[in-house]
Amino acid sequence: MGWQEDYAREKAEKAHFKEVFVPAVAAELNALGSFPGLVGADTDVEPWGGRIIDGDGRGYYLGYPFKGKTEITPIYPRSSFGWYKTDRGKIGVSVSRGPQAVAREIARRLAPVYEAALAKVLAYEADLAVDQGQRGVLTEKLAALFPDNCVSAPSHSQSEYSTQLVIHGPGSGGGWVQYSGGGGDVMIGANHGFRVPAGVATQMLAIYGDYVREETAARIARLGLEEITAPAGQFCDGVGGREHIGGKQAVRDGAGRVYCLAHLPGRYGEE
Repeated sequence: MGWQEDYAREKAEKAHFKEVFVPAVAAELNALGSFPGLVGADTDVEPWGGRIIDGDGRGYYLGYPFKGKTEITPIYPRSSFGWYKTDRGKIGVSVSRGPQAVAREIARRLAPVYEAALAKVLAYEADLAVDQGQRGVLTEKLAALFPDNCVSAPSHSQSEYSTQLVIHGPGSGGGWVQYSGGGGDVMIGANHGFRVPAGVATQMLAIYGDYVREETAARIARLGLEEITAPAGQFCDGVGGREHIGGKQAVRDGAGRVYCLAHLPGRYGEE
């Protein structure tokens, strides 16, 4: 038998494994009622293995058999959970025993490890969601202290664990504000800033917010700008038309150009 025949045979065996054997294991798992309740095999990602997975990203990966055994590993939902102290789980089962035996071994040996690990992942994600929600509330509270568009959250500075805001002050004023976890403490100023409780930070920034509002109003008056609510679909003409400001407080000059309150025309102090 030549290499072409060997290649064709191997290709056919691999195709049978992922297209027939793995779905049969999925059906057996459903019949057993094993965790998780799976309804089919998704084999689009791995060319020579099979994924049995549900709509929440939970399931098992069955690797193409090596020396007659398939290595089976759990598939967990996408998460930043740290695994260094948690067993993910892995077993090997001979495919010659058939799909029913493979499913039984998954249910007996792998599912208990999987359930324990998944419980940790889901608890971690739940805690993370609480922290993110609390930081979101704090972000809205701090942004409300300033004129529209004077507080931004650059996407490249955000993570699952922390929030960074840029506060635009008059001229070259303003700076960074950062908080992590549930937002209990706030770092005012980047790198070498100082950390205070969120309540204290809110009071401090409220004072600065009043200053920004007063300076912004005075500058609008000096420039003779018309205060408006930006129409839907409007972009700020002060930053090259890149920032959407529809529905927010804005100003319009005599030429009809519209600016957000963070990017008024001209240079600060030279009106």
